[in-house]
Amino acid sequence: MPLTLGKQKAESNTKQWAAVKKTFDPYQGSQFYQEFAFHSRRRMSHHRNSSMVIACLGWGSLIWKPGALPLASKWFLDGPNLPIEFARVGEGGELATAICANAHPCTVLWAVLNVKNLEEACEALRVREQIPEDREDGIGVFTTSSSPVGVIAEWALFHQLDAVIWTALPPRFEDIEGLIPTVDDAVSYLAGLSADAQEHARDYVRQVPAQIDTSYRREINSRLGWHQ
Repeated sequence: MPLTLGKQKAESNTKQWAAVKKTFDPYQGSQFYQEFAFHSRRRMSHHRNSSMVIACLGWGSLIWKPGALPLASKWFLDGPNLPIEFARVGEGGELATAICANAHPCTVLWAVLNVKNLEEACEALRVREQIPEDREDGIGVFTTSSSPVGVIAEWALFHQLDAVIWTALPPRFEDIEGLIPTVDDAVSYLAGLSADAQEHARDYVRQVPAQIDTSYRREINSRLGWHQ
């Protein structure tokens, strides 16, 4: 079944987040990827024993299938605006969402994690996303103790968060990490899947929250008849 989140006002989300926060102790290459920088777990030793309020951003299957990710809240709808596109071929054949250079910004979702520190949060997300332990570019990290520059920094400071993490796996097409498919490539790829694989890919697109309204999504739905 498609995930139906509906529209909520930012004010409502802010109030609900304030209620959640009371339960906590108040305690790469191009310029584009530098803003969504990745931090190696080896660099997080100073966060291991800190009690932190940490949020996880989401824009894909993490929303409806968090698995063992330790959520301490529901998914809020008023996350930062990030460039998201259906541009990563997943292990199941679906064309999954990913942060993508030059994509139109979408308002992503976010939830608070029930973790004690940043290392625990990153490890929980790594396990959920099945990212190999030796891969250091799979989890994005921002801490408010770092330089408060960029859209995630401004958003995190507004919500009084100590840290923010997200899945930072890049686009992938034709088994090439970092390769961004064109919209024609994306449609052709999905159209050429077997019946079972195409059904899985269609279900993925349908379950991605409606606010992740990308140009590829509109073209895919239109050309393949995958309307909600």
